[in-house]
Amino acid sequence: MLAVMFQRSFYLVRDKAWQQDEVQQNALPRLTEVAELAEEASQTLNETDNAELIAKARTLLEQREMPEGRVRIFYRSCLHMLILICHTYPATKKQNLQWFGVDWQETWLKFRRRISRHSIETRFALRLSVVLTISCGAMAISHANHVYWFPLNAFLLLQPSFEDSEHRLVTRPIGTALGCLVVALVEPFLPTVPMQFAFAFLMMFFMYCSTPGTWVQPIFSTSFALILASMSMQDNTLIWLRIAYVITAVLLVSVINLFFFPTTKEKQFALNIRRLFQLHASYWEIARRSLSQNVDLHEYNELLTEFHMIYAQCREYIQKELPGETGTVYHKLLVTLWKTFSELEQTAYLMQTGSAEREEYPALMDLTIQLQREIFPPQPTTPSIALHRDFRDKDLTYVLTQYMRNSGHLRSLYSQIASNTLIFKKKELARK
Repeated sequence: MLAVMFQRSFYLVRDKAWQQDEVQQNALPRLTEVAELAEEASQTLNETDNAELIAKARTLLEQREMPEGRVRIFYRSCLHMLILICHTYPATKKQNLQWFGVDWQETWLKFRRRISRHSIETRFALRLSVVLTISCGAMAISHANHVYWFPLNAFLLLQPSFEDSEHRLVTRPIGTALGCLVVALVEPFLPTVPMQFAFAFLMMFFMYCSTPGTWVQPIFSTSFALILASMSMQDNTLIWLRIAYVITAVLLVSVINLFFFPTTKEKQFALNIRRLFQLHASYWEIARRSLSQNVDLHEYNELLTEFHMIYAQCREYIQKELPGETGTVYHKLLVTLWKTFSELEQTAYLMQTGSAEREEYPALMDLTIQLQREIFPPQPTTPSIALHRDFRDKDLTYVLTQYMRNSGHLRSLYSQIASNTLIFKKKELARK
């Protein structure tokens, strides 16, 4: 839990977006209070009585009103987490580390989360497998000279992002053509093998000094490959072979990018938004398992890390590509997703640390199933779920109530986005 607090603090410090807002700047004194309380906890947290720390944290929660936003979410979730640590720490016992054995249930859940046609990893892996199958198959069938240049160039041209791959489809042929020109001009002045090796070494040096993906790097890589290959073949033949293989690789990658799981910026943004909802569902599944077994906390940390990585990608896309009212709506959606994820995280910790009574487990189990189905797949018309009972632990009741309130707000924002004639499809059609 302390590691998660540190992780959340790190993400907040690295995020410069909220610091540009004058309203959020006024929240810095509140963050200082949290920092001072955390420093006090590092000195006084003990295994017997932490009532004073809990009282101070609750006082900060009750007395401080802050504007809606990421800082407020961090402020309240951090204080709730600190209270939970104060309750949990006295009951903490050292456990023997299990060096052997595999948690197959955890492994299956991770595998199921990754293997999805909506996952960027899976989509790129499928495109890469098709490109390499075709190009390596052609290499195995053909007996032409240096045919391995075909799969090598295809592999370098294919990128997870459509825009990055599209950029390389332009820069690679340009650099290759210039590299061929350099070799054609320089080779007559390299009559001996040592001079050819020296030139190849120089080209390799500049190749690793240049930026990958630019038109400059292929100049040096092509010059390096051609000057070494020229020791066994005629230069003119090599130059035409190099250009032919690059053009063939460009055509292959272009076709695969367009028709086989394409991933443009707009498409990736839509998939990232969907992935944030899916991470909520995965978290609920892990939280439900914690009622019947001990769940390793690193599972929560992995979900938190992935959530913030995708969150940062979505925020960057909104700032660059979606100005105006549309961007504002999507930004509100992101912040609300961050709220619900924070409250879900606190709920999971409360469930795992025994805040609910045994007789409350069936009701809590049913509630987590309903909340998981409600959050993913995202549906703007899904009826909201109400908390029909209070649990013994006040903190558990509070965070669940807050989660349901924000999930309703999340649903209305998603409905507003869905009714905006789907900006993604418009951009896709405009691009085509």
